[in-house]
Amino acid sequence: MFDIHEYRKCISKKYDLEQENGNLGLQVNPTPADIRDFTLGLLSEEIEPRDLAILKRFFVLDESKDYARQIDAFPLPKFRPIQSLFDGSKQSDKEKMLDFAALIVNFQPRPFQKFRKSAVTDRMPDENVSVDKASDIENPTVAERPDVPPVIIVDMESDSPENINGPAHDGNPETHEPGLSDSDGNNVGWWTKYRRNTYIGGVAIAALGAVALALTLKTDSPACMQWLGDHYEIVDCSSTRQSNENLIEAVDTLQVGMRKVLITAETIYFKDGRPVVWYSKNDTVECFDRDGYHPVNRKKLKLVSRHMAMMLRGRFE
Repeated sequence: MFDIHEYRKCISKKYDLEQENGNLGLQVNPTPADIRDFTLGLLSEEIEPRDLAILKRFFVLDESKDYARQIDAFPLPKFRPIQSLFDGSKQSDKEKMLDFAALIVNFQPRPFQKFRKSAVTDRMPDENVSVDKASDIENPTVAERPDVPPVIIVDMESDSPENINGPAHDGNPETHEPGLSDSDGNNVGWWTKYRRNTYIGGVAIAALGAVALALTLKTDSPACMQWLGDHYEIVDCSSTRQSNENLIEAVDTLQVGMRKVLITAETIYFKDGRPVVWYSKNDTVECFDRDGYHPVNRKKLKLVSRHMAMMLRGRFE
């Protein structure tokens, strides 16, 4: 039965999956302050009425006052049940708390009432389907049904004459396809012909591939990449530009498409509630459009958090 316990388990699994894929935007072990900042980030985007109702229930928000100020002033210890749910140290089945956790990890369907309703609908049996024993239902075999033609099973494991053009067919011209014969004029089964043609075709393709590879190796095709300002360019590995510019390195198919994200007041950090920007912070914050390593200092990029996005947006306010 799908109850509040199943709801909690599904939310926990969703949290683990999102953290494993790096799509959540929270630290691996989020603190109450992290959860609060994450929630404030939700308010900075368009939020559906159903999700706003979840926040109102959890934070007991006063509609006559600013929601962000109320959440910012919310006591941090009251976030600990969410923290405990995520780290697995303690479980709670309070509905409003689980609905809030479902919102954070973007678990669907939410809230719990919608989850329970959808679960019941999915498990509802078809009224037109009987659950009686098979003995109460007539289920004739193929042999008993005159409307179903007989099925002939052909053993194609071997291409020997015994299996394809066996003795039982000797002398019967209808058992051989015209034109299928070997160099001595003897009939050859279609399976042997198929295998022979496939082999010849495979050899031809391999030969063409070898020629193409040889031609490719003879050319001076670039096989390295170099970071130039805000993107990678494919360059010749022997390029002399390395002495006064960024490192020339072997092409990394996961990194080569990376582009630097220009931070403006209109920069989009989240889509459908999920972060789409990665950043590196040294003296300044630099943002990029995919996961990977900083193209210059080689430090691992971090997924932008709600708190970081708010800080970056604050530069233009």
